[in-house]
Order: sequence, then C-alpha cells, then structure tokens
Amino acid sequence: MLVYGDHRETCDPRERIDEIGGELEIIRRMPLGLERHSCLVAALVETGRLVQGLADAHASTDELNFFLCRLARSVVRSHDTRFSDMG
Repeated sequence: MLVYGDHRETCDPRERIDEIGGELEIIRRMPLGLERHSCLVAALVETGRLVQGLADAHASTDELNFFLCRLARSVVRSHDTRFSDMG
C-alpha cells in the first residue's frame, strides 16, 4: 500500500504548465537514450502531480488529463523502443 504525506506546495498552474512545456522542449532535443527517457518520466510525474493538485482544488482537469495521457503514451513508446523514439 502506498501512503502519501501531507506535503503542500503552492504554485500558479499556468506557470507550472509552462515550466513542464519548457522541460519537454529540452527533452525533445536531447540525444536518444535512457537519460532522455528518465527526464520524460520526470515530466510525466510532475504533470500528474499538477493534475492531482488541480483535482484536489476542484478545478477542471480535462485538457490536462488529455495531455497527461499523451505524455504517458510517449513514456511507454520510449520504453518499448529501448529509448530510441518517444512518439
């Protein structure tokens, strides 16, 4: 069973989305390999944290959920192609 702490973080969701977008642009330019895949996974986790935070605040998450699913598919593709393609 996973138990999460009561860690709290305050941020502007739009700024965080922009930061994640910047991270993804850097990832896109990285050479193929495990390091790029790891950074992609980190972006997925950060996006998931943002989605959960917005959901906890009862804010709309529809568009961000769609983006999260696309990002998850990129992680799976990266893994399945041995880190040579992220779609």
